[in-house]
Order: sequence, then C-alpha cells, then structure tokens
Amino acid sequence: MEDIKVVINNRNRLTTTKNLVEHLLRLNPEEKIIIIDNKSTYQPLLDWYKQVENKVRVIYEDNHGHLAVWSIRLIKELCYATIGVIGNLDHKNEKLGKAGRKRHMGIKPTVRGTAQSGGKHPHGDGQGKSGRHGPGGPSKDPWGNRTGTRTRKNKLTNKYIIKRRSTVRGNKFKSFKTII
Repeated sequence: MEDIKVVINNRNRLTTTKNLVEHLLRLNPEEKIIIIDNKSTYQPLLDWYKQVENKVRVIYEDNHGHLAVWSIRLIKELCYATIGVIGNLDHKNEKLGKAGRKRHMGIKPTVRGTAQSGGKHPHGDGQGKSGRHGPGGPSKDPWGNRTGTRTRKNKLTNKYIIKRRSTVRGNKFKSFKTII
C-alpha cells in the first residue's frame, strides 16, 4: 500500500479520466494508478475500464462521492494532491442585490433573535434594544444552549486527525499527540 502514487475518484467521467491516466502513463509507464469508481452507469466508461485493466487497478465501489477514498480505507496520509480546477472562482464576490433573488434560491428570510418574542427565542422580549447584551446574558441559540461551545466529543478518533485547522488568531484547538 505504501507505494501507491495516484488515486483517482471517478463517477461517469470518461474524457478527463482517460486523458489523466494517459498523461500519467506517458510520464511514467510504471506508475501505479488506482481508479475508484462510484457506481458509474456510463457504458463507454465501463468499456474503457475493461481495456485498461492491465495498466490500472479499478475498484468498483458504492457511490460515496468524494469520501470514497476514505470510506474503503485505501489511503491515510498518502494523498498528495487533487488534480483539477475549481470552477466559478468569482462566486464568493457575488452580491445578490435584493431579497427576492435570495427567495428565488429557496432561502427564507432570517429573523433575528432579538426581534422575536421571548417564547420564540432566548434573545427576545424586553423593552427597546434589550437582547443578549443586557439581562439576557451570553449569546444563545433558539433552544437556549450557549453558542460558540465545542461540539466535538469523540476523543477516540483524535488519532486519525493528521493536522488541525488554525484560525487567524492561531490554533483554535488544544495540542494533542497524534499516533500514526
């Protein structure tokens, strides 16, 4: 398992997968390539798998999407890179412009907790601008639980975490010992 170089996660994509495999084999004919197929139904792709069986290893798996590599426990930290380009890079800069456009997307209006009644939300009720900052205490969700608290409880799976994400202010988690 340690000598696996390329793992391709695929579902119903023939041309990109075919071009990628041909390119990798042209660079290094001895390259070990594994294709994980997520229940593809595209017949030309399935025919192509039969043609390249002697060059690459194809694993036929249930449709697990992008988690297929991890769900069948094929690799741990052997994943070196993801090949591809992110589409619609300007999406994060898009302004909706009006409430109606958001409604057309199927998103209902969000009512602030302080604008609701006390029976509906813990921030509600009171005179004027009283909400969570005054006698309401710290910020809460609609069920009265404090927001910003840690939700991760399972310490048994810490050994599978290779590296934690960090914030602008530094590491947001306590350090732990990783056993690999």
